[in-house]
Amino acid sequence: MDVRFKRINYVESVQQKVFERMISERKRIAERSRSEGQGRAAEIRGQKERDVLGASSAGYKTAQEVKGVADAKATSVYAKAYGRDAGLYQF
Repeated sequence: MDVRFKRINYVESVQQKVFERMISERKRIAERSRSEGQGRAAEIRGQKERDVLGASSAGYKTAQEVKGVADAKATSVYAKAYGRDAGLYQF
């Protein structure tokens, strides 16, 4: 003879405890997943900030180099002009 249980009915208080344990386990798993996601998000944000800062400093460096070349050229033009007619610049 073969006997199989299809359903076990617990006493109401035991059934509540079982459900509470199931719910708390699911909440714990959900919280762990959220925590891992927040950690990954923070990692991605940090990488983005480093990339933005790197691009910004590279752009600043290029801008300063261009300004330096322009200032050198302007100074050269002023020096040549002053050398040709010093009286005009004294005026």
